[in-house]
Amino acid sequence: MMKPRTTPPPVTATKTDISIDEPAHCPAGLVLPSSSAKLPMNMRIHTKFRIALAGTALTFSALVSAQDQMPKAPHGGILGDAGTHYIEMVAAGDEARFYLLDTLGNTLPVDGLTGTAYIQFNNRTTANPEMVPDKKGYLRAALNSPYGFTVVASIKLPSGFVSVQFTSGPREVPQPVEQHSPTDGHQH
Repeated sequence: MMKPRTTPPPVTATKTDISIDEPAHCPAGLVLPSSSAKLPMNMRIHTKFRIALAGTALTFSALVSAQDQMPKAPHGGILGDAGTHYIEMVAAGDEARFYLLDTLGNTLPVDGLTGTAYIQFNNRTTANPEMVPDKKGYLRAALNSPYGFTVVASIKLPSGFVSVQFTSGPREVPQPVEQHSPTDGHQH
């Protein structure tokens, strides 16, 4: 014998007043209602979720910003992010020096490494000098023009290539010296 099937009563939404009786741990500056405040159950859950979410977001953003900070250029040059490494470029006279740095900004040895500097000078001439290691701890590339330049420095590591693009900024361009002849009308 089967029992007759009964239909459950219809469900209606009701508000349940519940006091917040446990202390909340919240980020500084966030004001919570006093312990005597009455909030509906779903509001209490949403408030706790929002506080937890805000705390997680603050912690995550602090970790990310700490990891994204680029170290200072230890040799006074321009620093570029090459993914797994940093490369620092120092323009010094007729050469560009490229220092290989780890992610903390420490200079790494360059003995046995090679690379190429793909250079375009501001006067639209180009050059692709090989980068050769110097015993002072950098890779050196010759600059055959006195003009400012943009360079893509590409260094071959045992694990692959790392590359960064730099712009040198203005450099002193030598002014041409005028040659005078005795027939131009004045004497020196």
